[in-house]
Amino acid sequence: MLAAILRQNPRIHAAMTSPVGSLFSALHHTMRQSNEYSDFIDEKQRARMLRGLFELY
Repeated sequence: MLAAILRQNPRIHAAMTSPVGSLFSALHHTMRQSNEYSDFIDEKQRARMLRGLFELY
C-alpha cells in the first residue's frame, strides 16, 4: 500500500519486494505440464498449492 501511495509522485520509484514472487515462479515452473511431476498433481491441487503459498506467507 505504501508503494502505491509513493508511486503517485513521479519523482519517486517504489516497488514491492517479497520472496513470494520468486517462490511462486519456482513452484509454478516445477508443477507445469511439461515437467515430470505434472503426472502426480492435477489442476485443482496445483491451484490450491499456489493459492496456499500466498495465504501462508
